[in-house]
Amino acid sequence: MKKVKLVKIAVLGAAAILGITGCNKQPSEQPLDAKWLALGQFQVGEHDSAWDAALDDNGNVINLMTAVKASELPEAIKTAAGDNEIQYGVKLSDVRLGAKDAGWTAQAMKEDKKVNCNGSFAIKVGEASYDEVDEVWSVTQWIPDPHTAYAISLTPDTLFMPAFQEAADENGFSWASNPVCIGGSGSYTVYGVKFAGGEGKPGYGVGLIKDSEITSEVDGYEEVKEWKAAEHTYGVIGSFAASGWNTDVSLTANADNTAFSATVEFAANDEWKIRADADWTVNWGAGRLDDASKTLLGVASDAANDANIKITEAGSYTITIGEFAADASAKITVTKAA
Repeated sequence: MKKVKLVKIAVLGAAAILGITGCNKQPSEQPLDAKWLALGQFQVGEHDSAWDAALDDNGNVINLMTAVKASELPEAIKTAAGDNEIQYGVKLSDVRLGAKDAGWTAQAMKEDKKVNCNGSFAIKVGEASYDEVDEVWSVTQWIPDPHTAYAISLTPDTLFMPAFQEAADENGFSWASNPVCIGGSGSYTVYGVKFAGGEGKPGYGVGLIKDSEITSEVDGYEEVKEWKAAEHTYGVIGSFAASGWNTDVSLTANADNTAFSATVEFAANDEWKIRADADWTVNWGAGRLDDASKTLLGVASDAANDANIKITEAGSYTITIGEFAADASAKITVTKAA
């Protein structure tokens, strides 16, 4: 058996929670040649998955989803599709969400409250292809994906899908946020659905159906309280020499504790972020830069809020974070020392 080479894939994108009612159109029975991957820091059976094509002990891809005819999808999924015409579905069983500590925190809306939970509850799916020559799996379409793949949650009680819009909503979610399981730790069957789509209509649906409970050390959702900047400390962490992704360079507060600054020496191509309280529970990345700082650093205007910030030109930079909001969103300003 040939060894499958893996490609690491970053997490981007989001979609909207919609109230879905009505009866779906007659499903088509077209040939099923769809290949999708389920992606995230969860487990599939006893094996760890990741944000790439993950292998079991025998070299099989554990997170490759199986194609399903539209007529063979669960009634709950078909009903939730409403009047969106289903072309086909995919599924992956025994996906254990919340099984182990991912080492970072995801956020979602649960029962109309913003909550923090373990990153092992975050999940995305994507249409994928396999290059027989290079022996590499790659995602050809993230679902959801900014601009190109409008997706809806087919099980809003178990899967939070953020707003499919570039601007953050009142809770700080946009299409740059991750879908998150809000059904608690468990073994789930993950369903993906391809719709016929059309103007103003979703092209995809994703759903989670819990099959059984599992034992977990990271279960639970903690409501996000109003952020008060003065009650926290802030630091810059990254690949630069003074940090090495291990040490936080402390930011110093201004007179009224509304903004915090530090000057850091960077080499070309160093990457960094700001985090609170020397922990990854709350952190800020490229999408939080103000417009002038994005221009200075060559960062895309629609960069994900939690993406690493890259320094292209070596030098000393003054970094300031301020303009904090109740949901802990903030603005980062970067200037290069003369």
